[in-house]
Amino acid sequence: MIKFRFKLFNFEHITCEEIQRILPQNFILEQKDKDIFLTINADDEIDENKAKFLLDRELDRIFFLSGKKIESSLTLVEYPDGRKRTTVTIKYDINAIQKIPEEIAPQQWANNIDVQLKLWVLAHTYNIPLAAKINLLFQIIEIEYPNIRDQSIYPLYNDSTIVPNPMTEAKLLRHIVSHGKSPIKNDQLRKYCDFLELSPEMHDPSNAQFIDVINRRLPIITRLAKEIIEAKLTKI
Repeated sequence: MIKFRFKLFNFEHITCEEIQRILPQNFILEQKDKDIFLTINADDEIDENKAKFLLDRELDRIFFLSGKKIESSLTLVEYPDGRKRTTVTIKYDINAIQKIPEEIAPQQWANNIDVQLKLWVLAHTYNIPLAAKINLLFQIIEIEYPNIRDQSIYPLYNDSTIVPNPMTEAKLLRHIVSHGKSPIKNDQLRKYCDFLELSPEMHDPSNAQFIDVINRRLPIITRLAKEIIEAKLTKI
């Protein structure tokens, strides 16, 4: 067995017990003075990159559940023959937001949830451009519902006097911010612009009105992406 020891940063306002409860059995958390360490007891064929991947996906899920962006740095590798190798640590600084729900259990990693959690984290990177955020959130949706031409999932939008179906609106939002400023020819997008009271043009980051309107529709695509991930979380 090979052991990978990571130092965890930004652990304020969250407890080891709270996190240990939802981790795999071979992930061991311990506190030494004010420092928090996590050891992965792994099979011999696991290398550093794989260990970091396994830890990162757990930290991505913690971020989704709590808003807590815990960072890690590999500090020690202990090999089966007793050899040890130390590495340098790096400190980060991000604050916590909320408590992890009591019903969350260690995750069964399947059905692309690791990819979707990583996309969620990337979409919530500090100061990320609006268009990039929307594209990342829609990727979470598209992984789950890849056929964007399926009208049973993404109904056609034909009436600018009514609110679009949320799935359709998510698709239209992604479309409208994914192209440079140019006239819109797609009929559904033109009707969506009418609904938004915008001129029928693609993404214009220099237009304050455009950015404000799209920002106000952002919770729709965020909620859909969140619901997809929440449905895949392993619970007690």
